Amino acid sequence: MQIWVETPSNPTMKITDIRVIADVAHSAPSRAFLVVDNTFLSPYFQRPLELGADVVCYSISKYLNGHSDVIMGSVCLNDDDLAGRIRFLQNAIGPVPSPFDCYLVNRSLKTLKVRMEEHQKNAIAVAKWLEANKVGLPLQNVKKNQKNNLNFSSLAEREQGASPGPRVPPAP
Repeated sequence: MQIWVETPSNPTMKITDIRVIADVAHSAPSRAFLVVDNTFLSPYFQRPLELGADVVCYSISKYLNGHSDVIMGSVCLNDDDLAGRIRFLQNAIGPVPSPFDCYLVNRSLKTLKVRMEEHQKNAIAVAKWLEANKVGLPLQNVKKNQKNNLNFSSLAEREQGASPGPRVPPAP
């Protein structure tokens, strides 16, 4: 049995408490696996394995690659038994990327930090412009909703706190 989580979810941006879901999954009588799709935040902003997830998947074609020249996904694990089972499937059915695709992704990973920090700076600049020009959803409404959304900022800080990247600022 598995529990599948995408956090934050796309497109609604709902944040799920990975630690709480991991505790529920691991305390189930049949010990469910917690699988987290972390494509949206990338490992730069959030590391679900450190929060209790059993499996983390990424669409490498998006942020990790960043150049739209590779179609690839990845599965990350911290359990040797499960890794062995996945490795067997890779060998038996062949879903492995080409060496050149791996080269392209490795090239892109070298700039992940810079790209993620620039994405965040640009998003904050756009949000501030929208607020100043009274276009779209004003930041004060986002901050108000954050306060009412199960302590959004503290949950985001906890979930993203394991990452080396910038943090979601706390709501005032």
